[in-house]
Amino acid sequence: MGNKQDVIPVIRTISTRYPFPDTVSAITPVPEGGEIHEWTVFYRDLDDDYEILSTVISHDERQVAMQFKKTTDARDYTLRHGYLRLVLGRYLRTDPARVPLVTRENGKPGIVLPEGTSPLSFSISHSREMVALAVAARFDVGIDIVQPDERYPVQETMDYLWSPEERTEIRKVPADRQRQVFFRAWALKEALLKARGGTAMMMRETDISEIIGLFAAGYQDPVRCRIAGHRFFLSMAPAENGHYCAIAACER
Repeated sequence: MGNKQDVIPVIRTISTRYPFPDTVSAITPVPEGGEIHEWTVFYRDLDDDYEILSTVISHDERQVAMQFKKTTDARDYTLRHGYLRLVLGRYLRTDPARVPLVTRENGKPGIVLPEGTSPLSFSISHSREMVALAVAARFDVGIDIVQPDERYPVQETMDYLWSPEERTEIRKVPADRQRQVFFRAWALKEALLKARGGTAMMMRETDISEIIGLFAAGYQDPVRCRIAGHRFFLSMAPAENGHYCAIAACER
């Protein structure tokens, strides 16, 4: 899988806090070579700046926020999209409110950049507590952050959306760790979909049975794999407060 010309991604954590620490420049250089920049933050850290973040999101984003039934869900949506715009504004050296976000035909969010500008791919994910963002130049990138939930219907989800081979690999894991490994594998599959673009129903096409064992054993370095005819690198690392963060990268 892969070849000698593959550029192996290097995951670089830029910030895990907000407000951004002094070590994070107001103008962030676009990732070079195989770098993928990772940003994570707790909603609780963004909450004090809700008024500011709510002013940088677009009219369309405000309309989406208004459609949530729960006030907390609407607030979290506003916080994470405002945060996304703050981060991308640092790369583009522009007002966060003017970051030209679009949704591609494959459902993947993107940025409309002027001709001749370095390409920039990003992906955003969230749990109940945290937001995660990945930014890359050389790769189409996808990120997913997940926190294991004891109430989640693991078996029903695997029966519906996972391949027989993936379910077999999960059963090889000791019973007391299968739920944890399920969430790691789920995050990897979500990250793959976000890198490719697509819907949850495409989960059946993202068979990662060949590498579940590696990540079940705690492997964190990027792993080459071929999914649905595309070459990817997948990586997985623990994040704060019991979370796992998966990143998928597909070289353009």
